[in-house]
Amino acid sequence: MKKILVGVFFIGMVSNIFASCDYNFDATTSDYSQIPFVQPFPSVNGQSGSATVQFPISKMYMQMSHKLAQTQITKQFNANSGVSVPSNGTFVVESKINNIAPLATSGILNQGNTIYGYSGSSSFMLGYTIINMMGNQPVLSVSSNPTALGGLESNHLQIPLNLPLSANYRIGFYFNQNSGQVGIIVNGVNYGYLNGFSFQPITSINIAHMVNMHFTSNSNDPVIGTTLDETINTDASQITQNYPTGAKDICGNLI
Repeated sequence: MKKILVGVFFIGMVSNIFASCDYNFDATTSDYSQIPFVQPFPSVNGQSGSATVQFPISKMYMQMSHKLAQTQITKQFNANSGVSVPSNGTFVVESKINNIAPLATSGILNQGNTIYGYSGSSSFMLGYTIINMMGNQPVLSVSSNPTALGGLESNHLQIPLNLPLSANYRIGFYFNQNSGQVGIIVNGVNYGYLNGFSFQPITSINIAHMVNMHFTSNSNDPVIGTTLDETINTDASQITQNYPTGAKDICGNLI
């Protein structure tokens, strides 16, 4: 009997070691219907979401969890409103852009991700947006809000982009729970900690993926018909950029 129990215990340990560190984008149709101006992505595959630019169109697509949707609907949150993250050291959330549109000449096409952080006494929103509009130079803009429900936005970094982006383009935030600082790595370039942003140690996070499309005047815009596709990576095995030594995924696995 002892041998059987030991064998079962060992199998359980192996299963846990190799368990994937996933973030569940499980918001329901009912959740989305209660959030103004937002629709779910037309195509979702695990932690990837995609949408095709059509004409005419004026829509905002989002991919989020049920927990995040409830904070947006009820306008309330607490330390456990998201998924738990390591309480010390540095953890990482990384995005991989699988496909992006060419330069938009007549409309607006913004895509990005937002991370919501929660503790017992404070919260924040931090994210990036790739701004592609009206023939202007596309930029990757990093901004924050003082609470998980919004507030006065602060801009921290703007990086000019040349479209189309290179294959396997990645954008990663690394959160230092010890110092209360957040850094960003964009396509292999470490821009260091963001100026003007700090946070109290957080207990949990939520993640949202967003695309905002507005094309109503020119059916020949180069972006029409393009499918935008992006993946949120939360598992150490899928995170590929070089982060500070000792960085972990949101489950605490060493990268």
